[in-house]
Amino acid sequence: MKLKKLLEGTGARIDSRLSEINITSVSTNSKNVKNASLFIAIEGLEFDGHKFVDEAFKKGSRTFIVDKRKKTCFPKGNVIKVEDTRKALSVVAKNFYHSPSEKLKVIGITGTNGKTTTSLLVKSIFERARIPCSIIGTIEYRIGGACIPAGRTTPDAISINTLLDKALKAGQRAAVMEVSSHGLDQKRVDDIFFDAAIFTNLTREHLDYHGNLERYFASKAKIFTNLKKHGVAIINAGDRKANRIKKIVNHRKITYALDKTADVTTKIKKAGLEGSSFVVRLYEKDAFIVNTKLAGLHNISNILAAIAAGVAQDIDLRAIKEGIEKVNSVRGRLEPVEAGQNFKIFVDYAHTHNALENVLRFLNQIKNKNIITVFGCGGDRDRGKRPLMGRVAQSLSDFVVITDDNPRGEDPRKIARDIEKGMDGKNRNYTVLLNRKKAIEKALKKAGIGDIVLIAGKGHETEQILGDKSIPFDDRKVVEELLKKKL
Repeated sequence: MKLKKLLEGTGARIDSRLSEINITSVSTNSKNVKNASLFIAIEGLEFDGHKFVDEAFKKGSRTFIVDKRKKTCFPKGNVIKVEDTRKALSVVAKNFYHSPSEKLKVIGITGTNGKTTTSLLVKSIFERARIPCSIIGTIEYRIGGACIPAGRTTPDAISINTLLDKALKAGQRAAVMEVSSHGLDQKRVDDIFFDAAIFTNLTREHLDYHGNLERYFASKAKIFTNLKKHGVAIINAGDRKANRIKKIVNHRKITYALDKTADVTTKIKKAGLEGSSFVVRLYEKDAFIVNTKLAGLHNISNILAAIAAGVAQDIDLRAIKEGIEKVNSVRGRLEPVEAGQNFKIFVDYAHTHNALENVLRFLNQIKNKNIITVFGCGGDRDRGKRPLMGRVAQSLSDFVVITDDNPRGEDPRKIARDIEKGMDGKNRNYTVLLNRKKAIEKALKKAGIGDIVLIAGKGHETEQILGDKSIPFDDRKVVEELLKKKL
């Protein structure tokens, strides 16, 4: 693509002699550049791309976009200075791939909890309506028949546009995306346009990055600025931020809620470990009955969000119902592990105090005997949520095992002490066992007939991050191995 065309919308000014330069690829990683590559220097949390312009030059790139405030002496080449290289990257990526989000039906989902499950439900609804749909999310990126392991929930702007372009070429007509607060704040989706944007909820998370809840909310709310002209905002009316979102969004709005007045609501008939049965109400009228194997009130909420997305896209109610009921489980989300034991075991991704509380409150409603919870908190992340999770785990469990959960570069003992600050030391219904495998083994040995063991925090993850190393670790496989050995 000609450089002039690629830079449209960036505000960059270039000499007329540069306009016709042909660019064959765009990259922010100097290791990936080649001849005729455009290298865009991004200043990140750990690395500054401006320090790698020389390397990009040596690898063959002769055209660079840099921050105009940088005083760095750059190599000979075509150096283009802009106000904001992240914004420039977003625009350039869109231009390079001819704005694929405008050619697809794109559903964006943001919120602290529920994004993954809701995205899989929306995809199932689209496909039941014979609308081929790709997915970009926390567990994986599914593009047509290809399945790509997810590096992060919301990838960079180049990767998103690459994936959406591949979706188009694979004959897909829709895509559903989990949109993280980091992705929104770092302008990875500034030029991705949504037919519907779903807001699931907002609870304490990522404050190590955002600083406070207000900035965290502001990042989440940015998703609604990317709605297409006829796009729809789908809002959880049961969340405390719902009214603020309604005020700032000028597009059509559809609300949903479990226990509030909303456009999409429910009358629950049955809810248990085997799933739920409930009546879906649309605009105060009974629409259809859903029978789902997804357990928990939080999953009913996720289902209502997905139904609202289907309604927003004028999908037939029968297809919506059948799409919802086709999803039997979601990896690492209250996922049962069965290995012939006489008690229940669930692996869940809950890694915030709100998510952990939702899961434990549900399990308390249907338990026969004891609940044993294994959990930890991630290192180098928001310390403030640790005592909150400790308090929730202790108050809603009969016994708790505090353990590692991706301690990263932080001392695991320090993380455990932070968790304990929220717990009643006099009520010693908990222990600390930092080796996660041994912690799971402890919980399984303690479990008796009719008990429930909840292993929380990692869910679908298959690695444990210790220091600067990642070691293979899958809660589900560990459970199966331990049970196979009969502990």
